[in-house]
Amino acid sequence: MNTFFLELSPVSLSQIAESGQCFRWQRSDEGEYTVPVHGEVFYLSETDGGLIVKTDMDEAHAVPMMRDYFDADTDYGAVIAAIDKSDAYLTQAAREFSGIRILHQPLWEMVVSAIISANNNVPRIRQILTRLCGGALAPFPDAQTVAGMTEADLRAMGTGYRAPYIMEAAKRFMDDESRFAAMTHAEAKAHLLTYKGVGEKVANCIMLFALAEKSAFPVDVWVRRILERHYPNGFAQRDSAFAGIYQQYMFACETALERRGAHRGY
Repeated sequence: MNTFFLELSPVSLSQIAESGQCFRWQRSDEGEYTVPVHGEVFYLSETDGGLIVKTDMDEAHAVPMMRDYFDADTDYGAVIAAIDKSDAYLTQAAREFSGIRILHQPLWEMVVSAIISANNNVPRIRQILTRLCGGALAPFPDAQTVAGMTEADLRAMGTGYRAPYIMEAAKRFMDDESRFAAMTHAEAKAHLLTYKGVGEKVANCIMLFALAEKSAFPVDVWVRRILERHYPNGFAQRDSAFAGIYQQYMFACETALERRGAHRGY
């Protein structure tokens, strides 16, 4: 196994793991994260100025893959500096959860994960994805493999009413995969919305976490609560090029406040 350093700042693996954008990471008691992505397995831990990465891949191929996965070319310091200082809630959220980065995940995996995540909870989503992959660290099955399954197979994994949506998505994605690469972000989102089981929130998740559209702003029950509680007159930066990153800071902040049982000073 090869070990190398990935320069990356800011970054917090725990904040990313709890941000709701990935469901297959596993944390050891020592704080190391096991991350299966692109058919490979990476073992990640934090160190000053970045991450220690362990993998069977050679460094020449692993470094570009990890840089892309962790959105290393985006200046998150500048993203935070662009926040309107009069927005006390977002300013504090970004300060406290600055270690969150938007992961650039495989498109097909994100399509399925987002469909499964609708009206679901994280432990159950993890269980379903583990069954679908055939193991916690197994590669994510491609669209052709999933298309070869039956609806009964998918229901047996716990997908419930989502099973036919996943089946149809798999059959369509086999033809669509190469087309997505040629689409503008607006075209890609419009096309995703034609998939059964993909509404506005799910499409925005896919755009943000797979197609690197950082202006995408998924609104779930948590974000709706944030907007109602903290922005009754509207969220001014919802149309920002970084709205999706800001959404992640706010989501992390609100869920943390909920766990603490208070909204002290926010």
